[in-house]
Amino acid sequence: MTERIIFEKRAKGWNPQTNDWEFFFLSVDIHETTIINRGAKDTMNRFGVNCFDCHSQEKPKWDMVCQEDRGCESLPWLLMLNLAFFQSDSRCE
Repeated sequence: MTERIIFEKRAKGWNPQTNDWEFFFLSVDIHETTIINRGAKDTMNRFGVNCFDCHSQEKPKWDMVCQEDRGCESLPWLLMLNLAFFQSDSRCE
């Protein structure tokens, strides 16, 4: 089983504070995906980091979509962690 954070753009006006993004923390295995928690401003990842707090640091022109050198706090372990998640997911080839 692995865990994933995803976010989805909702309809305009869904939540102006998050630019209409909803965050999801998921548990994923070969048979099912379970939502651990979801929401606009209060979704936390497995490390206790609030998704909105992190993504809201992004420069406005990037609409809260984080990437290195665009405003968010640098997470040097992120690429390595994402690769490990994908390699452990039996659905990914």
